[in-house]
Formats: sequence, C-alpha cells, structure tokens
Amino acid sequence: MKRLEHCTGIHVSPDVRKCCELNQIPILLTQLASEESVVRLHALGKIVDQIGIVQMQLCRAEQFSELLDRLGLLLQNLLSKEAEFAFAIIELLSTQRFDMIADERNKLDLLFKQKQLGQLMKDAFLNEQTPAIIKESTAFSISEWEIIDDEDDQCFKQILDFLLEKLRNEEERLLIQPYDIENEIKRNKYGFRTLDAILDALCVYGIQNQFQEAVANRGGIDIGRRYLNHQSLRIQISSTFLFGIIGNQEIGAAYRLNNDCLSIMNDIISPPSVKVVTPPHLLHISPHNHISNLHSGWIDSAQMCVNCDLMPSSTPTHNSFDMEYQDDEILQQSLWTIYDLLKKINEFLNEEKEEKTQKKLENEEADVSVQCEECRQMVSFGRFILHMKTHDALVDIHYESDVVNEDINNVNEGESDNPKIAQKRVLEDFEEEGLFEITQSQIYQEKLNKMHAARAIYRVTLNNHKYK
Repeated sequence: MKRLEHCTGIHVSPDVRKCCELNQIPILLTQLASEESVVRLHALGKIVDQIGIVQMQLCRAEQFSELLDRLGLLLQNLLSKEAEFAFAIIELLSTQRFDMIADERNKLDLLFKQKQLGQLMKDAFLNEQTPAIIKESTAFSISEWEIIDDEDDQCFKQILDFLLEKLRNEEERLLIQPYDIENEIKRNKYGFRTLDAILDALCVYGIQNQFQEAVANRGGIDIGRRYLNHQSLRIQISSTFLFGIIGNQEIGAAYRLNNDCLSIMNDIISPPSVKVVTPPHLLHISPHNHISNLHSGWIDSAQMCVNCDLMPSSTPTHNSFDMEYQDDEILQQSLWTIYDLLKKINEFLNEEKEEKTQKKLENEEADVSVQCEECRQMVSFGRFILHMKTHDALVDIHYESDVVNEDINNVNEGESDNPKIAQKRVLEDFEEEGLFEITQSQIYQEKLNKMHAARAIYRVTLNNHKYK
C-alpha cells in the first residue's frame, strides 16, 4: 500500500548536493567576490529573486549557511548599497522561512544565531548613522527572527516605538489611498505588504508573555481590535493575537473592565452559513484504496485528490496510510487557539456566575442575626459578608452557589451581551464547519502536542459546557 502525504519536503534528500532548489545560489555567491560593484549588486538582486520564488518546503537549512556568512560580511558597511541588499535578503528570509518544514526551520534559526547576525542587526538599528531604509528593515527582521529575549533588551522599546510610528504613518497614507490587497506593494518584491509586516512584527511581541505589558501599554489591544475584520487574512490573524492580550489575567483586566468584550466578540463572530460544495470529479473509490470519507476526488491520471491535494508517496508502506501535513504546525496552533477561545468564554461565564452569587449573598436579607467579633455589632446573616468587608476581612473571598446551569439552547438570542450567546454561537460555528470532526481526528495522533490540544478542546467543551 502506498503512503499518502501532503508535504513533499519531508522526503527531499538531506544531502544538499541533491537538492534542486536554490541551485543558482552557489554561482551567485561567487559573483559577490567580484571587484565590480555592478556585478555584486546584480548577484544580490538575483538572490532576492531566488529566495522569493523558491519552494521553501523543499529547501534545507544548510543551503543558506554560506549565504548567511556572506551577508554577515556585507552588513559591516552600513552605507553601502550591498548592505541595503543584504538587510533586504535577511528580512525576506525571516518570513519566507515559515514555509520550511519545522525541523529545517529550527536548524536555520540555529544557524542564524550561531553566525551572530542578530547582534549585527541590533548594532545597525542602534547606530545613528544607519540609513532609514536599513533601520526599517532591521526593525522588521529583529522582530521576525525573534532576536530579542526580554523587555530589558536595549533594542526592545526602541523597536516597539519605531513600529508604532510606522503604523501611524501607514494609517495616514491609507486614509488617502485605501488598502488594496491586490495592488499593495510588497516589501522586497516577495515579502509582506507594509501594513501586514508592521502588524505581524507587533504580533511577535503580543503573543509572548514577557512583552505583552509593554505592547498593551502602547495601545496594542486597541490596535488589534481595529483590524479584526480587515480584508487581509494575515492582518486578521495578527490583530487577533494582539487583541488576545485581553485574555492575560492581569494585563487585560483593565481593558475587560472598561470594555464590553462579549459584544466585541459577538460582532466579530459572523452567523454560521452553510456552503454546499460539489467536487468536479465524483469518482467511486474502493475502500481498499482510501480511508473512509477521504479522497473522494481522486484522479488516477493526475495521481492526486482534488479535495485534499494529496499525492502518493515514493516511499511505500505495508500497513497503513501515514498522513503528513505541510501545515501541521498551523493545525496544531489552530487547535490550541480553539481551546483557548472556549476556555476564555467559560471563564467569562464563571465570572458572571460568581458576580451574581456575590450580589445575592451580599444583599440578601435574613431573619437570623450574628455578632461580629471585630466590633461586637449584631448583623443580619444575609449582610454579614458585606459587613466583614468594612473591617478589611474576606476581601478575596470566592463566591460559589449550587445554581443549575442554564441550557444554552434556551438562551434569548436578543441578549447580545450574554456570554451564553457567545458560547452558543461559537459552538454552532464549530458544528457547522465540521471542526469537531476535525478535532476528533486528532485525538489519537502520534504527535503529542496535537493530541493534547484536541483532548483539551473536548474536555472544555464536553465537561464544562452543556452542548447538544
């Protein structure tokens, strides 16, 4: 039986001499040694093209080793045109590398660190003589390569303020010329669009706990909220992570207190819609040739499935299908994002329940009175807790009551600020889009992280919510 896979990069030879991708890079690197500036600049331009159009999932980290060495040398002279190209290549590679398979991307990150290119870029950013175009490129690269480890880094606050200033300038430009996803110019010909690049760089800091407070203090949450419904999917993802800072128990507390986050979430989550998709090829496939309910659009002549873009592997197996996904990490992150969303909604429900219980306990009147040991005053039992707070006692008390949870199917849809409505809509969306079935398929994965994420979703859904 043949194995079906989605990522061809996994089976590319580890021997870089046998890799077809980037085969022009060694020749171009020799041209960088030319004494003629025109030849060197032409070679650097061709390297930008090579990295911009290459299938990164087929590349190996070792293929970039010599290139990084040469770029490190070019970074020394910040005023040269070659240095401008070198910084542009590093910036382009910082985003293109995410298309590599995980193992090779990690190796490339290690190579980048070992060659100390991060420190060279930090020095360039802090250098007052650095040209503006290089300073801008280094700000994006330092962010995307995740060179800064903590908030005390000398570059961190300067880069964060630099990115926010770039965002303000870009927003002013977009007031005159609105964002056009088809015609917006990409950085370095093949990279991100300017607004995408700025928000993606801010997102890098917004998803790391050690930087979230600094991002939030500079309006990062509001920036995220502003772009939640943007036409660019990349911007939507970046803004979601920035807005997600409200989930931080301490940092997001003030924002949650002063804003109706549930209404914001309800506005973002669109009503579920049913889309019927008819595949162009309805071929019957024997159960012996495919997994149940999979590969319904298999085309023998192309040896591919039009529904899932799977092709037979050159590596045979004798026992089962082994599915390898190119977007494996994206799926894994998506599962954890779904879990986090369900968990946050559940926390909102618990907070609302505790608040109602607190009001009930602190305002309820009763015929029984008890004596306060602090002031010896007789207080009605129903107001005893509220009275004790006047003595700075029971300040951090946790309120619970044996209240039967309301069935989410019986909640009034008109209550837009009701957390149960948000919960109901999310669960309906998940069911309509088949996300529970996708999650179920990951429960018995060999990869532990995906398995744990899938099981976490089921725990928070089935154990904490009443879902029918």
